[in-house]
Amino acid sequence: MGYLSFDTICQLSSLQKLSLGYNDLSGPITPSLNNCTKLQHLDLAFNYLIGHIPDFSSLTELRVLNLSDNAFTGPLAWTIPPNFRNLTELANLDFSSNNLGGDLTELKYLTKLQSLQLFYNQFSGEVPVEFGDFDHLVELSIYNNMFCGQFPQNLGSKSDFDAIDASTNSFTGPIPPNMCRLGKMTYMALLENQFTGEIPASYTSYMTLKRFRVSNNSPTFSLETTDNR
Repeated sequence: MGYLSFDTICQLSSLQKLSLGYNDLSGPITPSLNNCTKLQHLDLAFNYLIGHIPDFSSLTELRVLNLSDNAFTGPLAWTIPPNFRNLTELANLDFSSNNLGGDLTELKYLTKLQSLQLFYNQFSGEVPVEFGDFDHLVELSIYNNMFCGQFPQNLGSKSDFDAIDASTNSFTGPIPPNMCRLGKMTYMALLENQFTGEIPASYTSYMTLKRFRVSNNSPTFSLETTDNR
């Protein structure tokens, strides 16, 4: 394993893309990363980086941020830092397979998100209703966390979703009716939650949907039927 020092790397003041995944890097992400103010793409996935997610607030040009499959941890799960909302250009965000926790409040301002990968963490609370107003969000993977409450009922009403996986959480209430409305969804997994009510009858007309997994939900969960009389 090698220690990564951003003190040296971020002397490259015009650096726009930094990909260091799969390198057995260890140690924390040092504050000097904030000196790389021109970064648009940062990939540190599949390493052994530790500590908490640093303040990225000066990296306002970031479009891709991948910190997946590291060892970010602590006495308690670390949260998404304050001022993360400043990264308004982010399109692809991947924090999957860490030990991160807290809620997603800071993410509700990132309206240009296209792909959000947060699976295998300890995030909790409700998914922000603002996600339903995101025009570009097409992939949402938040399975194996501790989310609760209702799934945003307007989710999918504005964006061309390809895939949603919210399995193994504690979501309640009805399945949003419009997640496949624009007709491009291929994969939807909502199993192992506490959804109630009925699967909207409109879902039977979504011909692009290849996999639809809703097992292990509330005993009252059922398929809505259409009265043709």
